[in-house]
This record gives sequence, C-alpha cells and structure tokens, in this order.
Amino acid sequence: MSARFPRHLTALLLVLLFSGMPWAVTNIAACQNLAAADVYRLTQNLNFNGSTCMVISASNIALDLQGFQLSGNRTLQTSGVLMSTSANNVTVMNGSIRDFDAGTFFNGVSNATAFNVTYFNNTNAILSQWSNDTNVSYSNLSYSVQDGLSYSNSRRVNVTDSNVSFSGDDGIDFDGGVIDARVSNVRSFNNTDSGIGPQSSLNVVLYFVTVYNQVNGVLVENASNTNLSYSNVSYHSRSGVESTSSNGLQIHDNVIHHNGLSNADFSGIQLGFSNASIVTSNSIYNNSNGVTIANSTSDRVHFGSVFNNTQFGFLFRGANQSILVSNATVSGNYASAYRDFSLQERSAVTLHQVAFNKSSLDFDNGNSNLTVNWTVYVNATNAAGALLGFTANLSSAGSATANHSVTTNATGFTVQNVTEYFQNGSQSFGVNESNYNPYTVHVVSPNGLSTYRASWNFSQTRQVNILFPGTLAVGASGISSMAATVSWSSGELTNATLNYGVSNAYGLSAVQTAFATVHSLSLSSLSPGTTYHYSAVSCTSLNACNASADQTFDTPSLYQGSGSTATPTPTPFSPPASAGATPTVAVSPVPPPIPPVPTAQPVFQAPVPVVVEEPLESQEGQPADFELFVRQAVEPVILDGVTRSQVVIQLENREAVSFKDLTLKYKLPDSVTYRGSDPALYPELVFDPVPERMELGSAVVVWLFDEVKPGQSADVSVTLDRTLEPEEIQSVSPPAILAKSIQASAVDSAPSQEEIPTATPDVVSGGFDFTLPALAILVLLVGGVAYWFTRRT
Repeated sequence: MSARFPRHLTALLLVLLFSGMPWAVTNIAACQNLAAADVYRLTQNLNFNGSTCMVISASNIALDLQGFQLSGNRTLQTSGVLMSTSANNVTVMNGSIRDFDAGTFFNGVSNATAFNVTYFNNTNAILSQWSNDTNVSYSNLSYSVQDGLSYSNSRRVNVTDSNVSFSGDDGIDFDGGVIDARVSNVRSFNNTDSGIGPQSSLNVVLYFVTVYNQVNGVLVENASNTNLSYSNVSYHSRSGVESTSSNGLQIHDNVIHHNGLSNADFSGIQLGFSNASIVTSNSIYNNSNGVTIANSTSDRVHFGSVFNNTQFGFLFRGANQSILVSNATVSGNYASAYRDFSLQERSAVTLHQVAFNKSSLDFDNGNSNLTVNWTVYVNATNAAGALLGFTANLSSAGSATANHSVTTNATGFTVQNVTEYFQNGSQSFGVNESNYNPYTVHVVSPNGLSTYRASWNFSQTRQVNILFPGTLAVGASGISSMAATVSWSSGELTNATLNYGVSNAYGLSAVQTAFATVHSLSLSSLSPGTTYHYSAVSCTSLNACNASADQTFDTPSLYQGSGSTATPTPTPFSPPASAGATPTVAVSPVPPPIPPVPTAQPVFQAPVPVVVEEPLESQEGQPADFELFVRQAVEPVILDGVTRSQVVIQLENREAVSFKDLTLKYKLPDSVTYRGSDPALYPELVFDPVPERMELGSAVVVWLFDEVKPGQSADVSVTLDRTLEPEEIQSVSPPAILAKSIQASAVDSAPSQEEIPTATPDVVSGGFDFTLPALAILVLLVGGVAYWFTRRT
C-alpha cells in the first residue's frame, strides 16, 4: 500500500510551481515580520498576547502553519496573520488561528488566500478592507464575537467549501463597497443575526449554499444584482430571504422552508421597497408566509410552487405596482381559512396562468385590484384523425364575469383567452366563500359524435383535446381450438375493450386500460368448433368512444388443430403499479419478448454496457464486456384525470453471469428541476419503485438492485407531471448502469486463452514518454523527497 501524500504539502508544491517562487523553504518558530519572498513553515504552536503575530509585508509569500496554532488574547487591532498593503500573491494555510481581533486581516492586498485554516473565538475570523481577488476555501470559522467573514470596499471576493457558524453577528457580511463577490458550497448556520448579508454591495452571487437556524437567512439591504440559486434556506426566526431597498434581486431554483418561526409577519421570501426582482422555479413551503411583497414595483414571480405555508401563500402590502405572478402553483396556505392570495392596502397585481383556488383569494382593502388571465385550448379530430370544426362554449357559474362562445374554423382548433378583473366588493371571493365558480367547457362535433363537459378552477390553463377515435383494421389471428387474438388500431390514444360471445349479444369482454393507438387482446378458454362474434371499442380519456361493426371467427375442432398459423400479437407492455413500492427492486423471471410499446412515442431497445467495479468472484481476470438488454418506453397514462407521460425501463439479463449491487441511473428531462437528493421533494412525480436518491446537481434518478441473475429482469418507472413534447421524447437517452461486481453462474467456465483480451502497454518499449502528466508526477516525487529530507534534518 502506497503512502498518502500530505495534503498541505501538495498545496505547498502547487503554490511553488504556479507562482514562480524559488524552491527555498524557511522554518520559523516565532511571531515575526515576513519580508522576503519565500515559503515559511511553522514548527510549533505560538501564543502572542497584545500584538499581531505574523505580518506578511512582501509579495510571493506562503505561510504554512503545518497544523500548528497561532493564539492571542483578543487585544483590539491585533491579528493572527496581517497581510499588509505592500503584499501581493500571499497565502496562509494548514493550521488554526484563535483569540485575535482579526484571525486573518486582508488589508489593502491583492491575490490573498486563506486555505484549510480553522478560526475560533476571534472578534472577526477574517477581515477584508480595500482588498481585491481574495480567496477563502476549505476553512472552518466558528464562534466569532462579531462576523465570521467581514468584507468592505473589496472586489472579486471568493468564498468556497467552508463552514461559518456561531458568530455573534453575521456569518458572512458584505458591508459596503463590495463588488463581484461569489459564495459557493458554503454552510452558514447558528449565527446570531444573518447567515449571509449583502449590504450596499453590487453583483453578489450565492449558489449551492446552505443557510439555516439564524434570525435571517439571507439579508439583502441597499444592494443591486444579488443572485441566490440552488440553495437551501430554512429554519430562521424571521425571513429566509429578506430584501430591503434593493434592486435586481434574482432568486431561483432554491428550496425555502420553515422560516418566520418567531413571528407571523415574516416569510420564506420577503421583498420590501425592492424593484425589478425576479423569483423563479423555487419550492417555498411551511413558512409563516410564502412570499410577501410590499411597496415594490415590477417584481416577477415565475414557475415554482408555494404551498402549505401557515399564514398566506402570497401577501401583498402597501402600494405595489406592476407585480406579475405567472405559471406558478399555489395551494394549501392557511390563516384561519385558506388564503393562497391576500391583497392588503393598495396593490395592483396580475396573475397569469396561475393555478390556485378561487375561494382562497382575499381582499383586505377596497383599493386593491387583481387581474387574472388564463387560456383554454380546444381541438377535435374525427375517426380518421383529421381536424374538424366544432362548437365550444366556455361559461361560468355564480358571479364570475367571463362567458364566451366560439366556433372553430375548418382547422378544428380554437383558443379561448380569458381575462378577469376583480376588486373588493365586485366579487364574493372572501375566505368564507365556498362556491369558487368553476368554469365549464362543452364541445359538440358537427355530426354529434360526442360531447364533453369539465370543470376546473378559474385560474388554471387547460388544453382540452376532443378525440373521436376510429377502429381500423380489426381482425383475429392466432386462432386455435381454445384461443385467439384480436388486434386493431384506433388512430388516437385510447383504451381498449373487446366484447365477444357466441352471438352478437356478446356477454364476455376483455379490457386493456392503458392508452395506446395499437391494441391487441388475447382470448383464452374458448370452445372448440364454435363461431364467435366480436366488436372492438376504443375510448379516449374524455370518453369519446367508437366501436367496430360485428365480426366473427371460427375456432377449429380439437381434431382439426389450429385454424391459423399466424403468430398472436403480444399484449402491449404495461408499466408496474406505483402503490406499495420499496427502494429495493425485486426481480422476476423474464417474460416473453415484449413488442414495441403500442403508442406513437419512440421506444429504445438495445444492449447497454455495464460498468463493473470489481472482477468476477468465481474466475480469474477481468471479464471482457457485459451488457444488459434495456427496453425503454415513453407512454401516456391517466392520473387524477390528467394525461401524463410515463417512462418505463426494463432491464433484462441475457448474460451467463449475475450482476451484484446493480445501480441504475436515469436522467429526467431538463424541465424537471433539481431540488435535492430526497425523492420526497418531487411530489409531482410518481416513482415505481421509490428510488434510492436523486443525484446532486441534476435530476438523475438512482435505483439500486441487490442482484439480477441470468434470465431475470427488473422493471422501474417514473410518471411525470405532464405530457412530454415530441422534441423532449426524442432527447430521451438510455440509462447508465453500474455493477459493484459480477459472479459467474455454476455452468460457466473460465474464458479460454483466445477470449482474454490482450492489454495494450501504456509505456513505449525502450523509453519513457515525458508527457505533461509524467512531468507533474516527477515534480511531486522530487518535492516529497525534499520534504522528507528537510524533516529529517
């Protein structure tokens, strides 16, 4: 086993290689002024009360604490490490600094770095003034009397991969004159005031940060262009994100929950006197209020969901103007009665394509007004699949104002654009209103084939597809004395019912509930030597049905044998049910070969290579290549009355080996926003079975299988919250498969010598290839020997 190369020495060598510094190293054992370019290594702990310990007053200096500690007595204006105005390209790393007024003081420097340093019980762990291009990484800053990190009048600040906790004030404070700051992969928690506080700053970017258990999570004051994304902000006594007198705030793709714990006036996101803010694709739940907007102009809230907040989903206070909420889902927000939206004082708000309950709209002031606009799309086709004209009527019950009727042209398509205007007193939509006035669509085709009625809340956008199916090319095949198969196509996505019997009264039926355009139902337990009547029936999701004419087939007598040599059409592949699923997927014997999914959606069927981490357990040598045969289908399903797309994946082991601890990874469409590793954070998705986790950074589903033996298969599926567009279906790719190990079955034998692939040597015979990677390894080896030698001396 080779020795692990020390991390602090690796960092030291990188500094030397890329800064152009000499290879000299100086050991130090006392606090002092470092005034010459060099690498200085601390050889013992230092306690220095009443003064600054280390002063870096020249450029190109690296101070390696080597795991030792600098400590003081927190005397005012003292620092553990002071980087003075004449320093450039300086680093402190690999140790701890405690009990100083400033643990590390960036004072008018540039290109200064604190790497792998632990700060404890300083007034400010890191203090930066008039410094540019500073970096703090892989550090832990805790129990600061004031701020963990305090920046002022600094440009291009970078803080990454660090923890800031238990500060007496803010975890990270950008206190005036900070421009172009970036904070990533940082945890700020248990600080007394705010986790991160951009104040009087410009262009602060916060992403992949975790901020919890403080007064405010992120407090933005008098700042411009603050961006918070892909972060988790939770469990704060006031607001998760609070903005005051700021412009251009962008908050997107975050999970914001359990904020406003101490006072009902606070929210997951609270915008006050903040203009032109954009809030998009966030999941906001279990806060006191979901989103509060007060005295602001031109703020936009797009997509995402606001649900289960204890007071209001959206609360509008003060003189808000030109506020737009669009394409969002708002539900289950409760304040003595459900209130998804509440308008207080004078607010002008527009909702565009927003799903919420009309009875959850509340006006507390007669000067507030709300405009709601939404769209209904209606189209229809005949049995042959051609668009046809029809009449569509959109009406509402109660006191709602919209009542429209249109007739389509020959293209068979109409768009209903509906706009409603509400003001306190003009509609009865208070919190005690039980009738939320649903709308009804009634469609009749010219020849009276079908009618359809449906109701939904007034603010939801719907596309109503009226499909009049055909029953085309109905016929029986695979007829034997006791069995037959009847197949047909409907031209539209429909279910399938086959009525059959010994007369045209039928009396028996076979049913396929899955929606498809091609149908095949197998009949069994028939009587030999009998004439059977049958009729195929296809119904769309809107119960627009069509049936074929009566037809017959004859079963031969037992002594006659089969009446047909045609191969029966197999039953279409159906995904497994989602109820009762568990993370560990059971396997079952491989069913008969599955035909393409009977739908217009594309189907992927091909062998997929399996990446194996360990060799065979029962034979020597790594196997050549192994594959699993994968069937992947995208097909429609009806869930809660809504047509959705379901992705079904079936793995089939056609190899003579068992795959142990198999991992299946599947990338969901880009429209599914990543919200965390817990599948429970995706309530709109239905998994069967429940996956192990979601991959960090993208919506990749991960399922685990204990073992898939030869001749076995394993199935998984995920039902999306909508129907995929054709271009999205075209982009669906096969899953990635990883096996921890594989094991040969008892009948296998070791591969012959001819089957074992010949390895290609990496090194050219007769010489060494001095490539850049080889040169880097050589530098590290030489540095390791130098380090060992200096340690010995």
